[in-house]
Amino acid sequence: MSRWQEESTSIFPEPEVKAIETKVEVDPLMWQRLRFLTTDFAKYVYKPLCFQLQDGEKICGVVDLLHSESVLIKSAADVITAIEINDIKEIWWGGKKLPIRL
Repeated sequence: MSRWQEESTSIFPEPEVKAIETKVEVDPLMWQRLRFLTTDFAKYVYKPLCFQLQDGEKICGVVDLLHSESVLIKSAADVITAIEINDIKEIWWGGKKLPIRL
């Protein structure tokens, strides 16, 4: 179905715009671990957490909000950092890797 746009005495068809939706595959195990860490219990018990990224950087805090492809980490200073789930290499708690319990 095409829409038409009138301009003075000429009629031109309006260009059709289609959204391209891309899905990024995220590690389902990492996503489930992060989902667990969004619970009030986990936020209270498992802190401080450090998220080791693929590039070696570490970001410490709690999981504030989880999206399908990214996560928001809230630091102790209330700074919120957005991280792509695929960029997270490991989650550390108390100097050890966070156990995988699902």
